[in-house]
Parts: sequence; C-alpha cells; structure tokens
Amino acid sequence: MLADLALRHAYPEIADHCHVYTTEEMILQWYDACDPQMPLGAASIIPEQSVKAFCERTRTRYEAYIQR
Repeated sequence: MLADLALRHAYPEIADHCHVYTTEEMILQWYDACDPQMPLGAASIIPEQSVKAFCERTRTRYEAYIQR
C-alpha cells in the first residue's frame, strides 16, 4: 500500500504526480502528490457526498472548480 511505502521513504521517492483512471476516464489528479498544500482534483462523476465525507475525515475543505 502507498501508506506503507510512505513510512519508509521520503515523499519525493513515492510519487510526484498521481492520476487515477477508470477504464473510461481520469477521475482523480494530484500534482505534487503528498504535498498537503496542493489541491487534489476529483472528477464530477464522484458524488459530492463522497467528496464531502473524505474532506471531513481528512479535515480539509473542497470547492467546485469549473474549467472554462
């Protein structure tokens, strides 16, 4: 698991960027992964209630991003 690797390695050794795909599309993207100051992008197919629950558990906030 990623969490196990994180215990034994500095974060730049684990990942720089993280992208998660379904068979059809990208659903998550995180540039400068593991940096808590960098935003984690979630696709609109992920229910807002799931995003809200994740943010509550991680004590973070979320906001909608509309790409123009």
